[in-house]
Amino acid sequence: MTLRGDIMKKIIVVLLFFSLAWTVYVQEERINLLENSLNQLQNTLAQLPTMPNAIMISDDSDGVANILPSVLEGVVGLRVEATIRQQTWFGERSVQTVGSGSGFFVTDSGYLITNAHVVENAFQNEQSSITAVLFDGTSYPAVIVKYDRDLDLAILKINASVFPLTFASEMRLGESVFAIGYPLGFDLSLSITKGIISGLNRNLGNGVPLIQTDAAINPGNSGGPLFNMKGEVIGVNSSKIASSIVEGIGFAIMGEIVTEFMDDVIN
Repeated sequence: MTLRGDIMKKIIVVLLFFSLAWTVYVQEERINLLENSLNQLQNTLAQLPTMPNAIMISDDSDGVANILPSVLEGVVGLRVEATIRQQTWFGERSVQTVGSGSGFFVTDSGYLITNAHVVENAFQNEQSSITAVLFDGTSYPAVIVKYDRDLDLAILKINASVFPLTFASEMRLGESVFAIGYPLGFDLSLSITKGIISGLNRNLGNGVPLIQTDAAINPGNSGGPLFNMKGEVIGVNSSKIASSIVEGIGFAIMGEIVTEFMDDVIN
């Protein structure tokens, strides 16, 4: 019994030894694989700047501040005063309305873009006036040149030489953007908000493709420009989803729709 016991002990020791050796071997192989993966990742990251279509992530924290001087002159605030007929329990009566919104110049001769809903009360209404307020506080009367309720776009004109903004030729999902406008009227004139392009070709039911962004879009921002980090216009801020359970879902009409809309007037 003693001999057999010694043999069994030796067999168990041998088995434990080989088991330990195998475990060490497997762990070394895993470590080698992990090191190879890390080396490949480092090599890929090192080559990323020279790869075609590489996505570069950079700190643009002061990018907006650098761009602002070249775009502020092109943004305007709009004040719309109108007398409209309104049906009440006591019959129809005249009501004085005052609204505000934003816009931006697209030619140096005074043509500007805004949303149709910003100037809706003044459209084909002789008892109305639109005032465009420039970045330096000077103001000019504006007239509606073209109006499309379905696209929610309008072209206005003032008699002044101004600074026009340019449209971007492309946009990318996830790129940084910022908005400039007159939220809640002229007390908060030329407010700036920053975000990213959260989605492209969104549709809210009217067939007009929209840019989704988390840059804050508030009442009064409507009609103002949404910029990329080159200071180029990529869209016209138009709406947001207002709800206690929703944050950061705003929309802008895509630039290509805007340029098509204004082509026959501007050109």
